[in-house]
Amino acid sequence: MLSKEEWDFIQRLVLLLQSDAELEKTTKRRCSIRQLIAACALGLFVWCSLWLGFGYQTIAVVAPFGLISIMLSYWKDKIGRLAMSKSWNLLPFSSLAELMRVRRMLPGFSKHRYPPHLKTRKIRGAACQLGAVFNAYALWMFASPLVLFFQIFPDKEVIYRVVLPA
Repeated sequence: MLSKEEWDFIQRLVLLLQSDAELEKTTKRRCSIRQLIAACALGLFVWCSLWLGFGYQTIAVVAPFGLISIMLSYWKDKIGRLAMSKSWNLLPFSSLAELMRVRRMLPGFSKHRYPPHLKTRKIRGAACQLGAVFNAYALWMFASPLVLFFQIFPDKEVIYRVVLPA
């Protein structure tokens, strides 16, 4: 079910929806060394496939590039989690002052406490979760050239800001 952090995020969304404030979204594209590594890996895959020929031997070529793709994705997620951990406690608000201004606009708003019984609930067991992860990574390995192609594109960074009514 929902963790306490997710519950608090939903409470902030309810606060935003009950106010007359609007959410402004800006996006930025950023290039990093990951795109260069993905491009080089994809080029090397194409070269290896042309050199060996397309057939059953392509399966042997796909696996190492799948690992490269998975590591690039893990690297991106790790950086994203570090950035998100700093702002997660305030999302969709960009600052504590912004959150407090919207909160003062709604004196009757009360945050609902996190239900303690949700802490122990689980949707899937560990074995089921492991099976789903294994299937996802197996598919990823076979589709690694396609995934590497999409990893070439610049990362999109989304910045949210709450705009109060005039």
